[in-house]
Amino acid sequence: MDNDYGKVIDPVCGVAVDPEAPFTHAVHGVTYHFCTSVCRDQFVQHPDRYVLGDHEDEEAARRSEGEAGVRRASGRRSPSRSIPAL
Repeated sequence: MDNDYGKVIDPVCGVAVDPEAPFTHAVHGVTYHFCTSVCRDQFVQHPDRYVLGDHEDEEAARRSEGEAGVRRASGRRSPSRSIPAL
């Protein structure tokens, strides 16, 4: 049986990755691991989309709240558009 113990998360797609996988890239002294070269290349082109400092994280959350709706008491954002019923 395969499990995710000892694995790291690909910051682009969220897949659990073996830290021995060949696809890595370092930013500010931190090495990130990727499931494929496609995810690594996307990260390399736009690392700021995936790596934010604490201050930048708070600022991004404030911007996204204004663009995508108001946060609920639960901490989740309310939908910015209604979803049509099927």
